[in-house]
Amino acid sequence: FSTSAMDQEDADDGFHEPEVAHRLVYLVDENRWERTETLVAVGKKMFAWGEHQGCILVQDKTDGQINVVKKSFDQDAPPADLYDSIKIEAIAEMMAECFNQLNPPMKVHF
Repeated sequence: FSTSAMDQEDADDGFHEPEVAHRLVYLVDENRWERTETLVAVGKKMFAWGEHQGCILVQDKTDGQINVVKKSFDQDAPPADLYDSIKIEAIAEMMAECFNQLNPPMKVHF
């Protein structure tokens, strides 16, 4: 998601006040989770949704990067499902990067 397409003033109006959050990143090479503390502003409303999840923008106030958080609509879904989904995405991204290093005729964009 690129913030260049969005006017900064409009972007600021669409977020709640900043709050402290814990960011979890799955490190594929080390097969472990990394936890860091950061300051984020959460979007005021979902901008997209499907049958099982909705998407909300979150702006990291420490580096200005805007990320997407997926919120499950299923209150009974086990947290392990979310962690597994993130691990699968991280592994798929790493595999795509490795494949693209082979200079295939058509690269994988993840």
